[in-house]
Amino acid sequence: MVATVHRIHQNRDEGLSGNVKELKLADIRGEILSHITGVSGEVVRKKAHDLGQSLIPTMAASTIIKFATGQTPTPSTWTIRKMVEVAGQEIWILPKGAKVPPGAIKLE
Repeated sequence: MVATVHRIHQNRDEGLSGNVKELKLADIRGEILSHITGVSGEVVRKKAHDLGQSLIPTMAASTIIKFATGQTPTPSTWTIRKMVEVAGQEIWILPKGAKVPPGAIKLE
C-alpha cells in the first residue's frame, strides 16, 4: 500500500513565515521522508513500519508518515524528539530561564 503524499505548507516550511522552529521541523521532516520513500519518491509504508519498530518505545508507521509528509502540523514533543534522533540531530535540555544558544529552537 502506498500512502498519498501531502504537500508540505510552502510558506511555513520554506521559512517565508520567519518561524525558525517551523523551518527546522521542515528539515527534520525532509530527512525522515528520505528514509521512508521508494526509488520513485513514493512513501513506502513498510519502510515507515520498520523505522517505527526500530525505535524504543516503538512508533506507529502512520505517525511517521504523517510527520514526514506534513500532515501533522503540530507534532507532539515526543514525536519530534524521536524524529530528531532518527535524523541524526540532537535535542538539548537547558535549565529554565537559561539563554537558548544561537541556532537552537525551543520546544514547548
